[in-house]
Amino acid sequence: MTETAPEATPDATPQDPYDPSAHNMDDVLEYLAAHPDQVETVLAAEQDGKARKGVLSYTVEDAQAEADQAAADLAQPEPWSPEGAGLDDDGYTREVIYPER
Repeated sequence: MTETAPEATPDATPQDPYDPSAHNMDDVLEYLAAHPDQVETVLAAEQDGKARKGVLSYTVEDAQAEADQAAADLAQPEPWSPEGAGLDDDGYTREVIYPER
């Protein structure tokens, strides 16, 4: 009888929680906007750590508003304008004449 090695199982340990004290305020706010489900947990960790006002003032409503705005931005294309495209009023490309140096 031959022995076989046990099958490797994937690591079932959960991912380490986000540590706001290891990041600058902008990174923490960006993380909160991207992970609205983690707002309360991260804010509790922030309160116990650096307690930065800029981070602690962030709310679950802020996260939801940013998520809603991001979804709306994806749904609405940028408005097109002739001026932005370099076209004149008739839809023709404008010739740009640069002054001589």
